[in-house]
Amino acid sequence: MTHKTKGIVLRNIKYGETSVIVSVFTELFGLQTYLINGVRQKQSKQSKIALFQPSAILELEVYHNDKKKIQRIKEANWSYVPKNLLSDVLKNCIASYMIELMQHCIKQPESHPELFYFCEDAFMALDEAENGGTANFALFFCLQFPQFFGF
Repeated sequence: MTHKTKGIVLRNIKYGETSVIVSVFTELFGLQTYLINGVRQKQSKQSKIALFQPSAILELEVYHNDKKKIQRIKEANWSYVPKNLLSDVLKNCIASYMIELMQHCIKQPESHPELFYFCEDAFMALDEAENGGTANFALFFCLQFPQFFGF
């Protein structure tokens, strides 16, 4: 059965010649692992590998089966196109730190929409922040993030 959901890409791993395995924190299902075939083809004019960079916020249409550990993605598009999050070194480092923290804290594939909306807003705010506004952004995220786990 297909579902439409948003997701934040946490990491991707090359799998075979043309595929990737992607860990995504989704709005509906929590932390999920997806196998995407044919995304790294060299002959393709529109390669979709750029969609699956860490910290990308995507609009996904997925096949979901609770009995499987690795799911499939039917379609993926940008939900939010970052202006300079992926190109600015300082913001990219902060985003990488935020992703590492999310990977270490979110272990179970359970729905947690409030946490997802907080993380989505944090990545969008980081992307739109001026250079002076990023100085304590990682500290702000570290202090707000544990509140969703009961600390």
